[in-house]
Amino acid sequence: MSVDILKTLTEAMPYFIQLVSQDFNVGIYDREKCVACFYTNGFDLGAKEGTKIPENGATAIAIEKKEKTVKEVPREVFGIPYIACSLPVMNSEGEVVGAITAAESIDRREKLINMASGLTSTMQEITATMEEISSATDQVAELAVNIENLANDNLDNVSKTDDVLNFIYNIAKQTKMLGLNATIEAVRAGSAGATFRVVASEVSKLAESSSESTKKINGTLEIINTGNQTMCEESKKIAGILQQLAFSIQEISSSIISLSSMAEELLSLSKDI
Repeated sequence: MSVDILKTLTEAMPYFIQLVSQDFNVGIYDREKCVACFYTNGFDLGAKEGTKIPENGATAIAIEKKEKTVKEVPREVFGIPYIACSLPVMNSEGEVVGAITAAESIDRREKLINMASGLTSTMQEITATMEEISSATDQVAELAVNIENLANDNLDNVSKTDDVLNFIYNIAKQTKMLGLNATIEAVRAGSAGATFRVVASEVSKLAESSSESTKKINGTLEIINTGNQTMCEESKKIAGILQQLAFSIQEISSSIISLSSMAEELLSLSKDI
């Protein structure tokens, strides 16, 4: 009778195995050895007719304990990770005459888990990088504001020098007039005013030199003033760009958070497959 049950299963299995689309392996065993083995997609685990039942495997445990046994076999054993489910076969007297063991490849699940884990890890790294970029952007934005403030302060300081330059220019103008008057008086004095004429000449030269220097300083300050204005305007542009960049980073961060959530959900689902 026991032989009939195992024979019936062996005869029916070729039809059943054609209904399976996954990587599947089904072995039929008596109490000691494999009676027949069927598999799909080249999922051969090495069991053939006459192969002894491996010790401590799902089949041996199912026969010994007379109960359904499920065991996960790692990739290291046969090169393909799989889950083996073994069911004891009993005769009409309740005696175990063998077992039928089905093994399903979980290679795709394992790869999916690895991919999901890698995706989750990558998302975490990207999130950390975006946070660093956001922090750096804030620092640069603060620096741009400081530069703008410094440029404005420089503009104020340059504008204050105008009063000083005007004062110096007026002194130079008055000194020049004084030198001119002194020269006239020296001419009137004739030979007696020769020494005074030399002094008057030097005073005129000093006044002229002061006037020229004032003009040069004024020109330089105008260049500085223009540069400060340009720096101020560019700082404002930089601040505007950084503000837009910060907004874009926030949008990207939101998208990354959503992707991270999806990656974690994918990882959870892949483990349940």
